[in-house]
Amino acid sequence: MPWWTILAFAIGGGLVLAALAVAGVMIIGLFRGLGDLARSLEPHAARLEQASLELARRSEVAAASQARLAESTATLGASLARLSVLSRSLDDARSYLRALRLVLGR
Repeated sequence: MPWWTILAFAIGGGLVLAALAVAGVMIIGLFRGLGDLARSLEPHAARLEQASLELARRSEVAAASQARLAESTATLGASLARLSVLSRSLDDARSYLRALRLVLGR
């Protein structure tokens, strides 16, 4: 094998090793950067978690309020129905009294 072939293989192998070393350093740098990014995002994630818990709590309160509103609406509907019956009964009583006054002549 000629000497320049061995030299070419040696240079090629050296270049491959250098490229692997550079790639390794870059990958390590990327992982460190990702670690820094994760640490910087931790407070934001904690605030987001607290906000989601608060939202869940408020959702439960809203559901309870909605149930109370539905109950109050049903009670109001029943009360209006009774009031309508009482109002018709009062109108009937007034009509009866008018008719009685006419009959009695007052």
